[in-house]
Amino acid sequence: MNTKINKFEYRGFISDKIPVLLKIEYEKYNPEKISTELILLSRDAELRGEFNGSLRGDDYGNLKIRGEKDSNSEFIIRNISGWSHQGNNVNLFIGGFEYAILETPIENPENIYVTVELTPSGILNKWGSREFHNDGSIKCHNGYPEQIEWDLSIGKGIARARYTYEQANIFDNKATIQIERPSLTFEISTGSNLSSSEIKDEVEKEAGDFSLILSLCYRKLVSWYEIEFSIRQKDRNQKKSPLIRRTVYTQTYPDHEEELINHRDLINGGLPTLVKNFRDSPLIESLRRSITFLASSQSNQTIEVKYFLAIISLESFCDGLVKLDGEKITIPSGKWKKIEKMLRESLESFSEQKEMVNYVKKA
Repeated sequence: MNTKINKFEYRGFISDKIPVLLKIEYEKYNPEKISTELILLSRDAELRGEFNGSLRGDDYGNLKIRGEKDSNSEFIIRNISGWSHQGNNVNLFIGGFEYAILETPIENPENIYVTVELTPSGILNKWGSREFHNDGSIKCHNGYPEQIEWDLSIGKGIARARYTYEQANIFDNKATIQIERPSLTFEISTGSNLSSSEIKDEVEKEAGDFSLILSLCYRKLVSWYEIEFSIRQKDRNQKKSPLIRRTVYTQTYPDHEEELINHRDLINGGLPTLVKNFRDSPLIESLRRSITFLASSQSNQTIEVKYFLAIISLESFCDGLVKLDGEKITIPSGKWKKIEKMLRESLESFSEQKEMVNYVKKA
């Protein structure tokens, strides 16, 4: 089967004086690897020494490369964890990159769209059915028209599963591969006078929180791995496409797993309400850790690993609950009566066990 490989080259300068050529290559649908080669375009011994010294990046492992032709253009390599040398050629091991994310406001935008790619697939699907025919046609029948939509301070967002198609060969047979791609799509207000950097910060926040709540809903650890901008400016035919991509190591999950919260409960404000309540919670950081471990415990691993991840999830939540200063957790009377009944029944069953009778006292 053919794979979709994205390649591009970028010429520029490190520290405004070290000339380099950056080569990036990655599989479009595979978020686990980004091949990165950095080539020094000089034989000067002093520049070579500075080039070697710059490879670790800043304190956070980030390395900036200023554009050769456009001084406003910038490429940032993120989270450098190591490299291998061969002359002037260096292979970098990185966690991601950013391209053309600028601090200056976007001039005369006609429209601005941002697409966030999510992994894994199998989420955000509407209820419905499909008909497959031997002439190659596929008919989809959705049960309801509503989408998962919400407003944010800089525009509107939609969470949905969409499909792309690639041509492939299976032995000597031509094939068209349908690829399911869950995503968050944002339409940014053109009157907000924002820079791509400001949009990036807002979108990353949305992507992080919505991914986490989707992890809870679908019992899978949902992560974003690419943010692609589509910026069209008035009176200009050229479209700008700033890009952010990062490596995400995915996990496998059971083929058939019932979601905790179905798509039909996420429309009409369902998912945005969950995210809002999460953000308003005094336990937000504990919930963040707890949901991450809980979703990971659902993946295809040994029963021992699943068990420990579930326990860590529970401990993360309880730790946050204990650390709440001055906050009282109350249970409504109706729900407490149900809990009390179940507790009493449990204690009754303990009192019938000889080895437990000394620890249970009847009222």
